[in-house]
Formats: sequence, C-alpha cells, structure tokens
Amino acid sequence: MLSNQSYLSHPRIQGLETAFYNFHTQVATNAFRYTNRRVRSYIEHCILLIALCTISVVFLAHRKFVYREYGRSIPSTCLPSIRGFRPDVDVIHIAIPGPNKIGDENVTVKNISQSYAYFMNTKKEDGEEPTTSSHGTGPHSLDQGEECRTNTTSGHIGDAAIFFSYSQTKGFLMLSDEACLKYNISVEYVIVSRSDANCFDEPFLQHVVFSLIGPETVIINWLLSLHKGTGYAYNQ
Repeated sequence: MLSNQSYLSHPRIQGLETAFYNFHTQVATNAFRYTNRRVRSYIEHCILLIALCTISVVFLAHRKFVYREYGRSIPSTCLPSIRGFRPDVDVIHIAIPGPNKIGDENVTVKNISQSYAYFMNTKKEDGEEPTTSSHGTGPHSLDQGEECRTNTTSGHIGDAAIFFSYSQTKGFLMLSDEACLKYNISVEYVIVSRSDANCFDEPFLQHVVFSLIGPETVIINWLLSLHKGTGYAYNQ
C-alpha cells in the first residue's frame, strides 16, 4: 500500500495538479484582464448568494426529511398518514407515479392526487384460496431453483416505479408475489403521490426533492421510522 507521501508524489497526480494549477492561473489572468472591478464584485456577490441559498435549502431539507427518533417529523408521520397503510405486514413495496428513472429505463406515469396503500391478502382459512387486490396474481407452484421475480421485484407496481421494498426478513424481499401467496407472506403496496404534503411537504420542497435531492433519500428516512431503523430495504 502506498503511503500518503508516495501517493501524492506519483507522476500522474503531479501532472493533474499542474494541469489544474495552469487552468486556474489562466482563468484568473483572463478575468483580471477582461473585466473591471465592478464586474468582478458582481460575480463574487452572485456566487456568495448562490452558496447561501444552497446551504439554506440543504439545511431546510435536513430539518424536514431526516428521521429523528424523538419528536414528530415528516419521516415518522408520512406512511401512517396514507390511507390504508398497515405497518404490520411482512413486505412493503413503495412506489411513486410520475416521471421516474429506474436504472437505464425511463418510466413516465401520470401523477395521482392522493396517496394510498392496498394489501395483498395472503392469509387463508382451511379450504380457502388466498386472494389479492386487483394488481395481485394467483398462486404459483415454485420448482426448486426457480428464480423468484415478477413485476414487483423487477421495479414496478403496475405502471408505477418501485423505489424501495422493505421487510424485517431479508429473504422475503427476493420472493415474487406468487411465492408470497404460496407461503402466506403478507404484502402491501404503497403508492405515494408526488404532491402529498404529508410526505414531501410544501410545493417548493417537493420540487427540491424531485429535482435536486432525489426521492430515494427521503424514502429511506420513512423506512427508518417504521421499526426504529431495523429491517432491510431493497433498492429496485
């Protein structure tokens, strides 16, 4: 392993340092040559203003969307506020309709006005077949070694893009809907509206989340609040 001294003295590192230094020198020389003091002062104040606004947005987003174990905050109240949500299921899939990018695939679905959750009933009485919601599928017999993958585990609930799947048991996240039906594993689908103020706060912060931060960071903090940070999250 190279020490810090030998690493920094590497010819490639020195070459990069020289290139950056020459670039900085050229930019500074041209700035002094082709601009006056007033223009430079205007540019400096603009950069300062942008930096202050950026710091303010980061601080506000941290205050709003980071989970805290004590006190009420958006991460601890978002999922419980969604109509039909139940925290006591085995697997939770969280999806957000709208223009999303999952991997290399762009997924565009019209946003919904209200968040909701629905439950795939996997519990059955004697002689009764398990049932699902309209998005569910029927029972399926899995052969040994068969890969457990369906639409939910490949990144979609219907047409909505799944951002995270959550469970207290790691192995449940790798099962398909059919396998969950067969083994009586309860599954819940949570569809969150991009305009839900209980989850993304006011319109300005909604824009910040989907344009700058990314909803993945916010969703992780929702999941942290479910069982005080325990469990597993699977990123589709």
